Amino acid sequence: GGKRGVSPVTRRTGTSSPWFIFSWFRGRKGILPGGGAWGWAAWLRWWRGSKLVTVKWAGLPLWTALTFLVGLFVLVRKVEIVGRPYHRTVPPSRRNYRLIAVADLHGDFRSAMQCLQMAQVVDRGGKWIAGNARVVQLGDVVDRGSDSIRLMKALLKLQKDAYAAGGRLEMLIGNHELLYLAGDFTYASENEMRTLGKGNLTLGQNLYRKLFAAEGALGKTFLERPVAVVMGQGRCRSLFVHGGFQAPFLQNSSSLDIVNQKVSDFLHSGLITELLSNSSQSFDFEKSLLAREGPIRYRGYAMLSRREICPELDNLLAILSVERMIVGHTVQKKGPRVRCNGRLILIDTGVSRNVNGMQVVWECSGGESRFLSNADSSKS
Repeated sequence: GGKRGVSPVTRRTGTSSPWFIFSWFRGRKGILPGGGAWGWAAWLRWWRGSKLVTVKWAGLPLWTALTFLVGLFVLVRKVEIVGRPYHRTVPPSRRNYRLIAVADLHGDFRSAMQCLQMAQVVDRGGKWIAGNARVVQLGDVVDRGSDSIRLMKALLKLQKDAYAAGGRLEMLIGNHELLYLAGDFTYASENEMRTLGKGNLTLGQNLYRKLFAAEGALGKTFLERPVAVVMGQGRCRSLFVHGGFQAPFLQNSSSLDIVNQKVSDFLHSGLITELLSNSSQSFDFEKSLLAREGPIRYRGYAMLSRREICPELDNLLAILSVERMIVGHTVQKKGPRVRCNGRLILIDTGVSRNVNGMQVVWECSGGESRFLSNADSSKS
């Protein structure tokens, strides 16, 4: 709906744009010209003959000063928007929204898109159609499958499209993204690298490494990914993380922000290779975060008994005032699992055809959560 010829995005952001100022002046007769070249030419002739051209401001001709100020405003605004991490700037929605989670995708573009289509997040052309929905991808976009590059580019574009539509696509960091930042491409697809090198595997390997290095076009986006996020309203409010949190990492309500900031700072330092090789004698907290018992690599919530995990989980969820924790990382070949009376949901079913090929998405809306799958849907 809305005014004809004006998109919702234009209307929503228009008041913060320099074009709003331009439009206001243009609506005042005699200040800015009408459309077309003749209108501009007539206005310029009037300007040159007017006394305003001799007016000075800050020692500069008024026209020069105004041009400088508008140009500076546009530049600052552009830098502000481009340099803004999506997960830190999207304000909480006051309207109800759907909350959706999809786990490890592992380089399978087709299966990933089918999951998002199944949840009505994208159309068949891959365009965002979910409005103000919040979608969380739990990490491990890369490796195993032969579409890691294509899938990464598609998700990054979708992230921008979601933001423009008032929604949000949050991508968490998984252990395979950590491997790439450490220069470990053991699980990368040889076929994808050979294709990238146009038949030359060595060339393809070098190009792939360059693309996913910490300073590479795709690798640098890993540096901005949070370890975990809390999203949702009411009974949908949930904690999302790749592996799972244990008590030492979440002592109070601000612990999650500290964890995300610590990992972000460390990844930007470029010392991850040293840390993962266990040669570092410092960064003890960062080491523990990225170790096997840390929130990115931990498998205990899938492997241990209810008695061992549920009491601790209840305490963690109470600290963050959330209903449940949703994790990926450990493949559930028979389908998603619900543990601890619905407080723990494991949704890594091996979406990629290179893993298990079972497409499952978790969704929560109006306090009701359910699984969507390529077989059927059921409540969680």
